[in-house]
Amino acid sequence: MFIEIIKLQLDKLKMYKNSVYLNLFFLAITIFVEFSVFSIFNEFTNDLLVYILISTSIFQASMTTLIPEFCKTIKKGEISKYYIRPIDMFLYICMEDFGESLKRLIQGITFILLGILISLFFNKVNIYFVLLFLISLILGLIIAVLISEMVYSFAFVIHNYNSLKAILTCISSLFSGALIPFILLPNAFVEIAQITPFAFVIDIPIGFLIGTSSIGDLSLQILWIIILYLIGKCFFLNNTKKIQIYGG
Repeated sequence: MFIEIIKLQLDKLKMYKNSVYLNLFFLAITIFVEFSVFSIFNEFTNDLLVYILISTSIFQASMTTLIPEFCKTIKKGEISKYYIRPIDMFLYICMEDFGESLKRLIQGITFILLGILISLFFNKVNIYFVLLFLISLILGLIIAVLISEMVYSFAFVIHNYNSLKAILTCISSLFSGALIPFILLPNAFVEIAQITPFAFVIDIPIGFLIGTSSIGDLSLQILWIIILYLIGKCFFLNNTKKIQIYGG
């Protein structure tokens, strides 16, 4: 069932090919602009190039920058479609958004592969760390989904997901390494940021390619997934009790 939910989201890649190409174009422009700006004030390094290529691709796929599908259905009264399914509503929505996240990640896979190739041939990264990066990347996307569901569950109460999106995007971009690569920031800030789950979405996965992460970070990612799932589900179940459905 849950694999089918994810597959349904991935099938949209075939349905909206033009939007895929457009998104790829804008992603390329974003990477070019970011690298140009950071290169002005900092010495060019392969690590910096890898960080920008991959962080930009992950960030646009992260659910911390996207509005979950269920939010858009609340005011229309279409949220009821989730209630009539004979499965765990919270888990269903998580799988739905994880599929969306994977879909957008595939759209930016060109730049992720480029970052991996630079790490392999120029930074001499072992293939073992590439595998750790890929595992960490998936775990990071799951963390982003769980953060998103926890925050956007308050849309059941306030019926305004735009303000939630603005807050979550700002916080996640700063504390994940998407706005400014952690390798360019003071150690004091990085140490604080890495206490938060946001760092495990972008900075930690990339760290396996630039030598700043270790296998122990995978354990911390799994721990964050468990914590966020339990907290997120509590928030979700509590806030859904306060829903007021319009229309339908």
